[in-house]
This record gives sequence, structure tokens and C-alpha cells, in this order.
Amino acid sequence: MSKDNTKEKDTSQTNQKEEINKNKETKQVNESENVKKARGLIGSIIKIKVKDGREFVGHLDCFDQQGNIVLSNSIEQTILNGEALRRRIGTITIGYTQIVEIFKYKNKKEKDL
Repeated sequence: MSKDNTKEKDTSQTNQKEEINKNKETKQVNESENVKKARGLIGSIIKIKVKDGREFVGHLDCFDQQGNIVLSNSIEQTILNGEALRRRIGTITIGYTQIVEIFKYKNKKEKDL
């Protein structure tokens, strides 16, 4: 291999490493912004929709690095044959792979939470 080819290869590898580091930094900034938003919701009442169509409403106690969420004093809501069914769950952990959407719960009529 000639010196020119070696220099080009080294330059290319250096550029790739710089791009990878830049992407990591951007990802860390985005993740930290998301973590800040999530931490701001701790103690709030949230609604989580999961893949099977159920919804859980409860107090956000905590979450882990993977995105699993712990709700306390929670209620499960399901629509079955056009009828809304609700049942008290209590404390529940919801796996991040099951979560479809998360909302801050705004229904002020919810007295049983």
C-alpha cells in the first residue's frame, strides 16, 4: 500500500470516528432532554396506552433507564363492545415494550385516584 492510500484510509477512519462521536453527543443531549421531561412528570397523574388497547391512569412513581414505568394508585380502563370498563389495579409496572403513548392526565373529575 502506498503512503497516499494509507493517509486517505487514516483520514477516512478519523472522519468516521468524529461522525460517530457527534452522533453520540446529539443522542445524549436528546436523551437528557427526554429524561428531564419525564422527571418533571414524576408525582403527576398520567395515562398510558398499551399495545393491547388498555389504558392505565395513575400516579407516576418512577421509571428506569429502559423506560419501564411504575404507576401507583392506578386504574385500568378498557373499551369492550362499546362499553367502558374500569377496575382498580393499585401499583403496576408497565414494560417499555408495551407502551404506545403517554399523556399527562387532565381529567379533574377523577376523584378516585
